[in-house]
Amino acid sequence: MDIPSRRFCVKEDGCLSRQKKIQGGVPQGLVLGPYLYCAYTSDLPETDVTRLALYAGDTLAYTTHRNADLAIGRLQRHVHLIEEWFQHWRLTVNTMKSQVIAFSRTRSVPQTKLTLYGTALEFQDSVKYLGIHLDSRLLWHTNIANTRAKTIARMVQLYPLLKTRALSTSKKVTIYKLLIRSVLLYGSTVWGYAPKTTLDPIRVVQNKVLRVIHNSGWYTRNEEIHQDLKVESIPVIIRRFAETFYKQAHSHQNVYVSKLGTYNPQYYTRHRTPLFLFS
Repeated sequence: MDIPSRRFCVKEDGCLSRQKKIQGGVPQGLVLGPYLYCAYTSDLPETDVTRLALYAGDTLAYTTHRNADLAIGRLQRHVHLIEEWFQHWRLTVNTMKSQVIAFSRTRSVPQTKLTLYGTALEFQDSVKYLGIHLDSRLLWHTNIANTRAKTIARMVQLYPLLKTRALSTSKKVTIYKLLIRSVLLYGSTVWGYAPKTTLDPIRVVQNKVLRVIHNSGWYTRNEEIHQDLKVESIPVIIRRFAETFYKQAHSHQNVYVSKLGTYNPQYYTRHRTPLFLFS
């Protein structure tokens, strides 16, 4: 997309370079930007044994196989196709920001390396994708710890509003639901099956926030606070979110979303990690 009216320059140590024309791209924040990007990357190559997951500028290629080396071989062939596509359409990939992870019940690291533009990518114990930290065994400790830290930071920012007497309790609860719980439970339909002990930090943070809103002493039981504020506990919310998500997923027009499976609360109470994630 040629944009002759737009120019750029580089500033280094107070010195400006000469202006250059911007030969392609769209302005940052343009409403049409995401749609144009989706149209531009709509023909990214796929294979019969690998899949692509695209969201904005994040490109994820994945496959499953019981043999890790064979799985990496599949991905390597797919990566070569993607490299050729990027070169043809004049797009670049930052190899320093590209990561690879193997999800497995074992702690062993695959011996075969995955390369991108000749650069070998080291297997990571945890990667971040769309704001969620995925660890190699899907135990979610890293994601829970990160979520807890972000939620506490948000609570500190909003503490004056949660503590003031100028706002009614109902308005404080609304602030909690909109600005704190949204951070606390982001992506919970993915990691919500984690065992109770793993989810405890999330539950503790919620109780702290609600106790500030309720302005109650240490002797007040958490159950009483939840009842007074009419706020559900973390396990109840996660289960409700999951049931709603999977119910809507079955009728979703995206074939990959519609094939995500079903949600069975009884199954998740018997197994710490869903077996089908590693099949």
